[in-house]
Amino acid sequence: MVDWYDFNPVAIDTVDDILKEKEKEGENMGEIDKIEEKFLKQNNTREFTTTTPEGNKITGLTLISHDRHHGSLLITSVNNYPTHQIIRGFPKIKYFTENVNTDTLNAIPGYEKLDGTCIGYYILKDQKGNFLEFVPKSRQQPVADKLFLDLLSKCELRLLNEKKDKIIKSKINIIFFELFGVLNQHTIPHTRTNIDVRLNGASREGMMISNMSLNFLSDVIQVPLPRKIVQIQQRYWTGEYEVEIYPSIFNNPRTVVKTSFEEAICAVNEHLDYCNNLNKTEKGVPYYEGVVLQLTYEPDIENKYLKVKPKSFMDFAGIGELSVPLSEIRKEINKYLRENYSMLMEEYDEKEVILEVKTALLEEFQENDVNNERVQRAIVKELHKYIDMVFDTTVNGVVEEVISHFGGCNVVDVPEMMRYFGNNYGYLKHHSGEVYFVLSKRVERGY
Repeated sequence: MVDWYDFNPVAIDTVDDILKEKEKEGENMGEIDKIEEKFLKQNNTREFTTTTPEGNKITGLTLISHDRHHGSLLITSVNNYPTHQIIRGFPKIKYFTENVNTDTLNAIPGYEKLDGTCIGYYILKDQKGNFLEFVPKSRQQPVADKLFLDLLSKCELRLLNEKKDKIIKSKINIIFFELFGVLNQHTIPHTRTNIDVRLNGASREGMMISNMSLNFLSDVIQVPLPRKIVQIQQRYWTGEYEVEIYPSIFNNPRTVVKTSFEEAICAVNEHLDYCNNLNKTEKGVPYYEGVVLQLTYEPDIENKYLKVKPKSFMDFAGIGELSVPLSEIRKEINKYLRENYSMLMEEYDEKEVILEVKTALLEEFQENDVNNERVQRAIVKELHKYIDMVFDTTVNGVVEEVISHFGGCNVVDVPEMMRYFGNNYGYLKHHSGEVYFVLSKRVERGY
């Protein structure tokens, strides 16, 4: 019997061997090589030094290039010993309307697009290549924030460590999950799930493994993929597309036949709209955000992902072609700051946060709409509101803390107190004018 991990395209030991195999086949250089090249340029990287959940100190770079390798890691030292480990981030999921080759005779499954947070568990090794631990990372951070670590501790992931030898033998070095449920809710309420994970993908030597290998991995670690909603398959004898619609609480199974891939996608959207409209009538909210199609079934080709979001969800979320609704701005701010909560207390950079939010919005909206001056002002305003809400900020409370730090309001001058404020309250710089005014008045009055 062949084990799941033997579905490795080439039995090789090093990255150089991979690149040689690719050159022999006349293919492009491997993904791991492309990622490493981006790190070498160091144009869009961010340095990090942090400690993993099991106490290993790691340093390196995070790739913030806003492309399919966004969030990839280069780990340069572990526990003060030099190392060289490249960890791929989860690729950006494109809409089906973008220029993506869908010409395949294999079945294309469509899984529920869960409205949660993508968390990757990567294999951390020491300088000798020995396994140390599985480290959870978010899109932006090499180690997931404590908020997510607490949520992940409630999920059933113990087989990751129990099956680590098989995973290592397969050459997989990161496994991606979607963390979703009531405790990590965005737009779609998952009222029946408190918190849980579903298997989204995995990377072997920088390439996303195929749907076939992903299903084998799911059996090994006993974490299911999201619900399969549809499956599209081209008939080799006619070129038509069969759309198999799986049963749900809204419908019985059925199959429809379309003449093109675009028409097949329309059939998927019609089904999602049907389910969403029934649920909105009964409960006031849509049931599905959309589906994610996995285009690659063969074990030796990189998996590619496409997302399909129906009109019913877009309308509910306020997403239109000519506007960026406040609900979407708030959603992206919330997602980014939840992933980077610790940063708020350490080295908060408002410009970086705004850039990340803007980049996320560009995945859903037209560039002219996102760059609209009114939308840009709304991003800043909503960000400030979110910060104030999270920290329950009052200017007088901050002023009291600053004065208390110096032992009184007449110990140092106002500029010195403002420097302390700037160094310790970077996330509240939008209140600088108010803080300066109140401090000045307190110093003037002597209390």
